[in-house]
Amino acid sequence: MRALFAPLSIPAFRQVWAGQVLNLTGDAAYGVSVALLLLPRADAPHALGTVLGMAALGGIVSILVGGALADRHHRARVISASDLLRAAAVTGILLAGPSAPLRLLGALSGALGVGAGLYRPAYMAILPGLVPPDRLPGANALRSITNRLTTLLGAAAGGTLSVATSPQWALGVNVVTFVVSILTLVRVSEAAREAPEHRPRLAAEIADGLCYVSSRTWMAAVMIQRTVQMALVAAPVALILPMLTRREGAWYG
Repeated sequence: MRALFAPLSIPAFRQVWAGQVLNLTGDAAYGVSVALLLLPRADAPHALGTVLGMAALGGIVSILVGGALADRHHRARVISASDLLRAAAVTGILLAGPSAPLRLLGALSGALGVGAGLYRPAYMAILPGLVPPDRLPGANALRSITNRLTTLLGAAAGGTLSVATSPQWALGVNVVTFVVSILTLVRVSEAAREAPEHRPRLAAEIADGLCYVSSRTWMAAVMIQRTVQMALVAAPVALILPMLTRREGAWYG
């Protein structure tokens, strides 16, 4: 247990970790809040499916380059850029309102997904890079636990806040979490990484990564299994649950 919390004694790690706890909590709250925002629409199932689908599509497209970008650039800057993009997308959804044209909401949600795809690889890499090697197991364990706890707490908070106030207020809080995340990253100093003398182009690195995965059957199998699970289980649940619970947002969260 002591090893788990040892990385928190490092100021830079503690600062970034706290900011990303809020960041991930806001992400989890968004999925519930945006569903409750769109429920009053006459075409709620279609609208919700489009918004969630576009977010997923944006994430699929951007995560292909997200890992390579995080490896080439400062992770704090990549995270900050993704936070800015996601904050702008959520703000756009708030300004457009739940009755906005579906094409506009879908485009904004797609931009949000692009930001999320850029965020994930950089977030997974930045925390281990802020600790010495002997504290790396604790940093990775803390990141893993944080991912699960924020998913649970963020969804519950999003549903409760949406019911107690409104989905718009919950989405507004989501924007604030992005801002706080950026502020915690402003002065982060990352360890310098040596770039290869002859580094391949970004497209070549992405192709090499795909070849690497396809050459390892177990890795490809796990990814395919997860993809099928998300498409056939997680996606329908994300659409059906809010339709069943309707305005009972706390229960849905």
